[in-house]
Amino acid sequence: MSLTIDLPDDIDERLDRLATETGFSKASLLPDLFRLGIENLEDYYHAAAASERIRMGLDKVLSSAEVRASLGLDD
Repeated sequence: MSLTIDLPDDIDERLDRLATETGFSKASLLPDLFRLGIENLEDYYHAAAASERIRMGLDKVLSSAEVRASLGLDD
């Protein structure tokens, strides 16, 4: 797949600097940039959704003591 994007100047400069420091081309760094970025973005949105479910009372929050007791770890 081919993709063309316009990077903000600060991101482009950081990518230039990283390419220079590592000896890799900017193009070879982009798959890692997107892979790590999408992983972080997924984590963020999953955490935000979980927080919203907790706020709405749809999910229960347990203390570590409650978890240990429910698993029989304190026996």
